Amino acid sequence: MKLNDQLTDSDRDISIYSRKKNYLFLVACLFLSSFLLFSTPLFAQNWNQILKSVASDRTVKSGSVRAADDYYGYSVALSGDYAIVGAMQEDEDSADGNYLNSTGAAFILKNISGTWYQVKKLTANIRGASDNFGISVAIDGDYAVVGAYLEDEDVNETNTLSGSGSAYVFKKDQGGTDNWGKIKKLCASTRASNDNFGNSVAISGDYILIGALLEDEDVNETNALSGSGSAYVFKKDQGGTDNWGQIKKLCASMRGVTDNFGNAVSINGSYAVIGAYYEAENATETSTMSNSGSAYIFKKDQGGTDNWGQIKKICASTRGAVDNFGFSLSINADYLIVGARQESEDATESNILRASGSAYIFKKNQGGTDNWGQIKKICASTRGVDDYFGWSVSINGNYAIVGANTEDEDASESNTMNGSGSAYIFKMSQGGTDAWGQIKKICLTNRQAEDYFGFYVAISGDNILVGSYGENEDENDINTLNNSGSACFFSKNQGGTDNWGLK
Repeated sequence: MKLNDQLTDSDRDISIYSRKKNYLFLVACLFLSSFLLFSTPLFAQNWNQILKSVASDRTVKSGSVRAADDYYGYSVALSGDYAIVGAMQEDEDSADGNYLNSTGAAFILKNISGTWYQVKKLTANIRGASDNFGISVAIDGDYAVVGAYLEDEDVNETNTLSGSGSAYVFKKDQGGTDNWGKIKKLCASTRASNDNFGNSVAISGDYILIGALLEDEDVNETNALSGSGSAYVFKKDQGGTDNWGQIKKLCASMRGVTDNFGNAVSINGSYAVIGAYYEAENATETSTMSNSGSAYIFKKDQGGTDNWGQIKKICASTRGAVDNFGFSLSINADYLIVGARQESEDATESNILRASGSAYIFKKNQGGTDNWGQIKKICASTRGVDDYFGWSVSINGNYAIVGANTEDEDASESNTMNGSGSAYIFKMSQGGTDAWGQIKKICLTNRQAEDYFGFYVAISGDNILVGSYGENEDENDINTLNNSGSACFFSKNQGGTDNWGLK
């Protein structure tokens, strides 16, 4: 099926604000030599400009379809010296052949002495048109996970159920150094059409968490509520080495129709967080506000070994209808950040600007053990209508990054370009303990309308990665391919303390 024939609710919402480019873009281009593909970095080594990554196969083999509309940068993730970038509408396999429309791909990049190189293109070993492999990605240590939320077959490649969804686990050095070979295909133990399993993925240590935002049944596979949503926990070495077996299905303790529980997931150590951005009730289930949104915190070993029990439902301290709290989220150590892309008030709950967006920082043990209390609401220092600040979030150590992919101004708040996008970096102790103050706004150096920079963000250590699926130019900002997409690396202390420069 075509991508637009069956989108998740979050994907449909893109059309609310985006001024989509014309897809009738088909031209010929030269094929890059193998030397260029594998012996050179994916961006120019100019330390005064942005370091930008694009897919190695933007220019594909003669006679094949160009790489327009691949959406490279639709999803991104970072772990140490490795990064993964999803391109859910990419058409060719890992050898850049065998065209299938929107099967999808993901790309592994490695940091070698400060320069990020592509080391592997990942695709499913058995591909189907419109699988959208790469809609979601995650990486931790030697393992990477890629979601394909419109894939149809089970782990044995049988029993077709349209849009049931799947995810794939890859391991470093399988078949050679940095070869990142597939070791497992994952599906829900009980599948149904249009569950969209794999729309979100996360990994931490021995555990993988996968969302299925349109799944209908509770943890006992009964009590169907359309689009209530669910998530699944898989554990390494269940039934054999690297066998990643399902150990738990998670649902909200109180479920509702079209809550979309599982639209976003994050896991770190013993804690997992799951967003339900269309959920309507407050944390005590006593006050309804349509699509205000919520998130749910689960902890390992609650009620038994590996039982992952719900310990907290969280909402914004001040809620509004259609805020979409929980659209994005990220957890690391004692801190959690949750995005509310359509929230309208500033950090003082005043100065209404429609869908300017916000994000909320929560901290563990606020008001009691595992009580995860809100400690800060954050907004962009300069806000605008329909910026969608909070569309994407990531947190690591003392820093958090928030994407606003439809924001229009550059880092100096000038030079308006509709939907060019931006991202904002916050630091934990700016202005006081747990104050989480903004220290930097970042944008593409060569911005264009509808780049959607900030659509997805990731932070790990001293590096930030920002996806721009609507960006058109290659790593040298030439050779235009409509919506081919890019991802851009930023590094801490470039040109000054906490300057997070265009490395």
